[in-house]
Amino acid sequence: MISLFSLLYRSPKWGQALLDSLYRTTPELNDGRAEFYWIACRANPETLSFVRRSGHRYLRHDPQVIDEMPTGYDGPEYLRAVYGALNAGIEIADEKCVVLSSDHVFTPGWLTSLDGAWNENLALTSLTLEPGGGRHQVFPAELNGTGALHRPLGRIPWEMDMERLDAVAAKEAKPVYSPGGAHQPTLFLREAAMDVGLYPQGNPSGDFGDRVFFRKLEAAGVHHQTWHGSVVYHVGEGEMTE
Repeated sequence: MISLFSLLYRSPKWGQALLDSLYRTTPELNDGRAEFYWIACRANPETLSFVRRSGHRYLRHDPQVIDEMPTGYDGPEYLRAVYGALNAGIEIADEKCVVLSSDHVFTPGWLTSLDGAWNENLALTSLTLEPGGGRHQVFPAELNGTGALHRPLGRIPWEMDMERLDAVAAKEAKPVYSPGGAHQPTLFLREAAMDVGLYPQGNPSGDFGDRVFFRKLEAAGVHHQTWHGSVVYHVGEGEMTE
């Protein structure tokens, strides 16, 4: 089974938008080939109530707030909680795992295509479209090999034109691999992630925890690549706008 999970901390509205998008585009959730669950990361009471009522299992991750990051790690402090929550989600996953963000919007067949192109020697990422602008610039290729495409299709999932998104995704989709890519959504073997020690406990000084995780997988023979046949949209700020 493929385990899909997302962190959520402050916005039931963004959580519901994620569920709506997943069930619109991911038949694996309806026939038992995939599951979805929440990691409630320092979630406020409203968000905890939402995940409990959502019909999906969830795990609370509430690490104590500390004044300073551990030696060798950069702030902000909340990244310690985020990476810890990602690790907690991987630990309870089934054989295969896909980490999502609460500000992703999906297109039909994204998981079917991603899984069909995947093998256990890959950490395989969907091609990402992003609106850019604001505080969130489009994910650059120089950061991790394959960048996101600048496609300003909206910043609020429940107001987006889904037919337009699907049409753009269909135009951009190609049966091509490229090196590296965005950090999520990425399909990988749970056992491989556990074997390399999961994500670090924050951003190591001068680097990014996501990138360190993929480098550890690479050293173990699991290569991070982007599969252009699977296309997703990433708003980029999501719950932070609430």
